[in-house]
Amino acid sequence: MSEKIAIAHDHFPQIGGAERVALKLANIFDATIYTSYTDENVTVDDVPVYTLFNGSILSRLIKRRGRIGTLVQKFYYQLGWSQATELAEYDIVIQSGSAPMWYVPPDDQVIVRYVHTPPRSVYSKFQDNGKSLPVSLFTLYLRAMRTHTVPYAERYVANSELVARRIRKYWGVPTDAITVVYPPVDVTGYKPSAGKEYYVAVSRLVDHKRFKPIIKAFANLPSKELRIVGDGPERDTLEQQAKEHENIRFEGYVSERKKQSLLSNAKASMYNALNEDFGIVPIESWAAGTPVIGVSDGFTQYQIQDGKTGILFARAKTPELTAANIQDAVRRFESEGIESTPADLHQQAKKFSSERFTKRMQQVVAEVKDEAAIKPAFLQN
Repeated sequence: MSEKIAIAHDHFPQIGGAERVALKLANIFDATIYTSYTDENVTVDDVPVYTLFNGSILSRLIKRRGRIGTLVQKFYYQLGWSQATELAEYDIVIQSGSAPMWYVPPDDQVIVRYVHTPPRSVYSKFQDNGKSLPVSLFTLYLRAMRTHTVPYAERYVANSELVARRIRKYWGVPTDAITVVYPPVDVTGYKPSAGKEYYVAVSRLVDHKRFKPIIKAFANLPSKELRIVGDGPERDTLEQQAKEHENIRFEGYVSERKKQSLLSNAKASMYNALNEDFGIVPIESWAAGTPVIGVSDGFTQYQIQDGKTGILFARAKTPELTAANIQDAVRRFESEGIESTPADLHQQAKKFSSERFTKRMQQVVAEVKDEAAIKPAFLQN
C-alpha cells in the first residue's frame, strides 16, 4: 500500500524560491500542499493547495507587513500550525519552511523537514537587530518555544551546506540527521549565447538583495551597461537613485523566456544578496553560460569559484565601499576574464537540475520511511 504524503509550506505571498520547492515536492509525490494562506495575486493550477487560515478572523493581519503583522503572524502560526488536524491523516508530511515546525504530529507519522534557513531574525541575524528590550524578549521567547519542536522530525534536509551548519549550530541537530539537497533549478530552457553585450542583475527588488551598491558602482562605470530585471517594493527608490545614469536600465518583471534571453546575452550577472542561504540566480546565470560577479558572503562565497566560474568581491562596512569593491571586480573581470567557457558554466548548472532534486528527495523519503519503521527485536531472531 502506498503512503499518503502531504506537503506543509509556510505561505504563498508570491512564487519565490521556497514556493517553487514546495510545488516541486507536491509534483514529485503527487501530494496536496497545506499552507497558511495564498495571496490573491498568486495562482497555482497544477497542484492542489489547501489554505489553513485564509478564512480566519486574523487572516488580514497575518498577511500584513510591518511589526504588527509580523507579531500577529508569529503567534498565530504557533497556535494554528500546532493544531493543523488536517495533516494528521497522512503517513508522511514533508515540511517546507519554519511555520509547519509548530505542528505536533501523531507518533506514527513520519516528518521530513526541508529547511530553507532557521528564522534569520531569531538566529543568524539576531546581532543585526535593534537591541531594544521588546525585540530581545520576543526573540528569546521564540528560541525557547522553538526548541521543543526540533525532535519532531526524523530527517532534516538543508538547501545548502551553510544552512546545514545553521541547523547544527542553532537547533543542535546531529550531522547524521541532516541531508543536503540543493533546490531544483530549471536549467533546460537556457542556451549559452555568443553575443555578450551588457551586465545584468536579476532578483526581486527588496532590501536584502542589496541593489544600491550595484547601482552606485555602475553609476561610476558609465561605459558599462547594467540591466536590472525584477520588481518589488524597492523599485521606486532604486529608479530614483539611477535616474541620471543612462547606462542603467530597468526591465521590470519579465517572462521566463525573456529572463533566459537577458541572462544568455549578458557579459556577467551581478549578485550582492545579504548572507544568502543558497541563491538560484547564480545557477540560472551559469545555465545561460554567463559568469557571476558575486559577493563573498553567505552561500554565494562557496558557490562561485573565484576566477573560474565568476569573480568574488568583498562586502564592506558601508554601501559606498562595497560599491568600490564591485567596480574593482568588474574591471578585473574585463581585464582577466574567467577560466570557464559558457559550455563549462552550463554543465556546472546541471548539478542543480530539477531531475537531480527529484531523485535525491525520493531517496531521502525512502530512507526515512525505512528508518522510522518499527521492527520488534523478538521478530529478528
